[in-house]
Amino acid sequence: MESIMIVEAFSTGVNLITDCVRRGYHPLVLYPLLPAGAEPVMFQARAAIKQKYSGVADFFDEVDSYEDTLALVRSLHPILILVGSEYGVDLATRLSNDLGLPGNPYARIGNYIHKDEQQAALVKYGIRSICGRIVRSEEDALSYYHEKAFRSCVLKPVRGAGSVGVYMCENEDDIRTAFRKITLETGFFGISKDGVLMQEKITGTEYIVNTVSCKGVHRISSIWKYHKIEVAGGHKLYDYAISVNHLETGSNRLIQYAFDVADALGYEYGAIHGEYMVDEHGMAYQRICKTVSRLR
Repeated sequence: MESIMIVEAFSTGVNLITDCVRRGYHPLVLYPLLPAGAEPVMFQARAAIKQKYSGVADFFDEVDSYEDTLALVRSLHPILILVGSEYGVDLATRLSNDLGLPGNPYARIGNYIHKDEQQAALVKYGIRSICGRIVRSEEDALSYYHEKAFRSCVLKPVRGAGSVGVYMCENEDDIRTAFRKITLETGFFGISKDGVLMQEKITGTEYIVNTVSCKGVHRISSIWKYHKIEVAGGHKLYDYAISVNHLETGSNRLIQYAFDVADALGYEYGAIHGEYMVDEHGMAYQRICKTVSRLR
């Protein structure tokens, strides 16, 4: 029986295990090394998944040497390597490239995992991006804040997921507090060592556009619209998301923009969960999570 490898089967990525079985493939699950200070819940979740799917999938752990990990995966002869969560993007992409399997070019890995490089790729491609740059100290952050005359801004880790470590800032005190928290607290990928990304805050209607790509051809799998509620101080909280089952005015432009983002970042294979803001200036890409929840 042919095998498919899932790098980091976690959260909805666990669904890939049964999806492989239903399609007549044997699932292999590879768990990458976790960053220092990773939340204990990650280890607990992995243990629970291994126990639940014992006898269904074979489980492996990344070793310290990438060369040894590559040799291990090569010996298992997978016909495809899938990403099961954000933690698995780097390793899955590198393994796919080195084994000659369908995947995205590892030379562009920064576009897939670093939020500043993603926006820079949009600028190079010639589509709208969000103004921002990496700041490396509180003073640097405040200087950039005044240089750009931001009415409000967002501070976030250069690499992150799940909105962990994302702060909306309205003044200098907010910026100082956010910068300290991001650089001192353990985030989704450990403590931020590469500075903090400061961006202009974009407001408008936020959409999710989920796509799937094969050989550089992109297709829509679903579109959602966020509903938010306003709280004290003018901030908005996510309330729920509504499925967009019929195209609305402007939907075609949003879809084309999502496809342009995928091209700009260099995506050729896999599923993308992208989040986009539509304001008076049109579409703006906010963030992207290359996480597969189902085989397409």
